[in-house]
Amino acid sequence: MSVNVKEVLPMAEEQLQVATEAKMASATVSPISGSLTIMGVDFDPPLRYQNIAAAHGITLLVALENRGTQPAKGIILTATLVDKANSQRVIVRRRVYIDQIEGGQVKVQRFPRLEGLLLHKDYQLIVQVTSYATQQNILDQRNFSIHISSEGS
Repeated sequence: MSVNVKEVLPMAEEQLQVATEAKMASATVSPISGSLTIMGVDFDPPLRYQNIAAAHGITLLVALENRGTQPAKGIILTATLVDKANSQRVIVRRRVYIDQIEGGQVKVQRFPRLEGLLLHKDYQLIVQVTSYATQQNILDQRNFSIHISSEGS
């Protein structure tokens, strides 16, 4: 059996081009490495007046996701609780340093013993993500309105 080289070679070039285009297309839709997102916050115990009065502070939980494919390194996570009526009045500010979050992973960071929450009923919680290297650049920020409910509300 004889094979005509001129017939096989163009098919091989066409298959190589299709395979290369497929690789390029998949690379452009993959997430950018190091893409950090604040997914949400929660409190332990829940923010009810009775829980806060009985507890020795409240623990703030912040879920942070690396939507990229590579590890995100050198992360600074800052939580600031301010008086909603006067945003210049900081009630508490906490900062943690996270060495690394693997690509595609979620980290729940704890901020234990937040105190001073019984001064008012309404607060603004500001959560920011920055990096060690560029502490001036905010990678993500979320603002949450917090209302501390009493027994009947």
